[in-house]
Amino acid sequence: MTRAERIGYNFRRLKQARGWTNAEAARRGECGVNYISQVEGALISFGTRAQEKWAKIFGVDVKEFFREPSEMYPDDELTILSLYRTLKEINVERAHGVIEYLEFNISRIRRTDPSIE
Repeated sequence: MTRAERIGYNFRRLKQARGWTNAEAARRGECGVNYISQVEGALISFGTRAQEKWAKIFGVDVKEFFREPSEMYPDDELTILSLYRTLKEINVERAHGVIEYLEFNISRIRRTDPSIE
């Protein structure tokens, strides 16, 4: 995976973990939807200024853009938050067990990072 592909992968992961569409990310970043697609597709440069700007928007450290997919685990904080929000929204009866598991993990995550919603 190239540097640009890793950044694009992580950008998409961070965006999806928050439940944002490309349009929502573009609104928050004051840029075009095409820019978001190009970053995720590793089609444009994503320099230091962009990294700092988007890290602030996502509320993460810049190093999050450089995580390898092999560093992701099923209990990855952003994955847990994303799953939790999705399941909570659909409120499917069968999802209650999964929601309980995620709520347990979210409380653990929040103890280490109170800024997480």
